[in-house]
Amino acid sequence: VMLHYWVTLMGFLYLALRTSPLQAMKACWPAQVFAFCSASSAATLPVTLQCGEQAHVPSSVGSFILTMGATLNMNGTSIYFPCAVVYLAVSTGDEAKFTVVSYILLALLSTMSAAAAAPVPSAALVLVLPMFNAVCGTTNAPTPANFSYLLAMDFLLDRFRTWLNVSGDLVGAQCVAAMEKQAMPPRRVSSSTDPEEGDSSLSSP
Repeated sequence: VMLHYWVTLMGFLYLALRTSPLQAMKACWPAQVFAFCSASSAATLPVTLQCGEQAHVPSSVGSFILTMGATLNMNGTSIYFPCAVVYLAVSTGDEAKFTVVSYILLALLSTMSAAAAAPVPSAALVLVLPMFNAVCGTTNAPTPANFSYLLAMDFLLDRFRTWLNVSGDLVGAQCVAAMEKQAMPPRRVSSSTDPEEGDSSLSSP
């Protein structure tokens, strides 16, 4: 989670803004703190919109990107799924069932399930077991005993996931705002008097 935040997200933010990403994210810390405490991207959305305005994101961009990101952009959740499934496979001795196809399937399921997960606390936890059974090719298998460890740690892990999800929304909104600003042509200020006409009027008797 921290590696994705400090390397990937901050790298994209630097490439888009060409300035210090820490300075750009300075106005976003209230949304990050609220996301960590509430563990819900939907509950954090009003604070996220306010932080987007303070980060100089236009309301036309922020209202669309941040609202859509609260339900679809789940970076932390997509990282959590492979870690949880591989942990269960190793702890139960099913790692031998994992092939290259299994890892590709796990990556696809993690991406799609992260976008489908509800922005509420512990929504990703209920999708871990179906994903584990799908990747391992087992049906009606008993719940692994080590799943209780994931259940116990989810109170803390869910907060880090939500913190990363909201941070990704704010980074994406700032990147889109920067690209929109670069794509827009500079606004030309029209003057009532043409300089050439003004010179001719001064030269005439």
